[in-house]
Amino acid sequence: MVRERSMKHREFDTSSLTVPMTPFSVATRRGVLLKGVLFSAQNNSHYDADVVAPRTVVICLTGIHGNLETNPMYYHIGETLGAHGFDFVYAQMCDAYNRLETENVLTGETEWIGSFNEDFYDVDDDIEAYLNWARESDYKHVILAGHSIAANKVLWYLSRHPECTIDRFIALSPVNITIMMRNVTDEHRQIVDEYMSSGRDEEMLPFEMMGWAPMIARTGQQWLSFTPLDNCHIEADADYSVLERVEHRGAFFIGGLDSFADGNAEHFIQNNNAHLVHGEDSELVVIPRTGHTYQHKGAALAQAMLEVLEKWINK
Repeated sequence: MVRERSMKHREFDTSSLTVPMTPFSVATRRGVLLKGVLFSAQNNSHYDADVVAPRTVVICLTGIHGNLETNPMYYHIGETLGAHGFDFVYAQMCDAYNRLETENVLTGETEWIGSFNEDFYDVDDDIEAYLNWARESDYKHVILAGHSIAANKVLWYLSRHPECTIDRFIALSPVNITIMMRNVTDEHRQIVDEYMSSGRDEEMLPFEMMGWAPMIARTGQQWLSFTPLDNCHIEADADYSVLERVEHRGAFFIGGLDSFADGNAEHFIQNNNAHLVHGEDSELVVIPRTGHTYQHKGAALAQAMLEVLEKWINK
């Protein structure tokens, strides 16, 4: 059963935060530092600290350009979960910004990462950097979440790592890549092919992918043809092989107006959830009257996530 949540929205004023925010970094195996933010849970007498606070963490991986500046939903989630005993991590991935300066702890050199040069073959490395941090932090329960294309990444990762010791996953607004690529013309595809075949794979393309994302040819080619991330669909006859290998239990959340659902958000998450090994145990939640990044509904999303987490932990 898909449940709908509704709540009056208030824009989030970061000056009103009561949950401490602590920036931190995790190092990938290849040496690149990824920057996250920990929203630390506060003591709350309503919750048994031995059960929840602060030994449960929700790690939420970011989607393309899905950073704190563009997605205030992260503040809502961190504040709401933190006030009720759950730690929350805004887990910045390589594509959270178009271009971001970081460093490599192996080489000691500055590196530039972003949506412009993301490599999907680094997904495991990036996810495991945050999971290793959680293990080293001695959390009792770990929930792995991902928003937008990061939801697809989480599903792909879990499909190949059934031994992963997370408790549950949360897929927030997974992407239908067929719809995402609708603005990529045949001419654009031909240019990508030409750059790749002529050894210009690290050069910037002369157009913005999808109409808004500058990137090098190699990254553009992956967006067009990297099928493991093309794992959430609307059509009945699409390739669901990734989802069919996911043995972990979890939840799907989506905005009722999400454009990647092609007009039927409820059907979109129901259809994809049906292909999971244990889909019958999933929580499916539609946040009405909002889109892909939960505009004006961050509080409703946060409250719905809290209710699902409490249900899981109290089981």
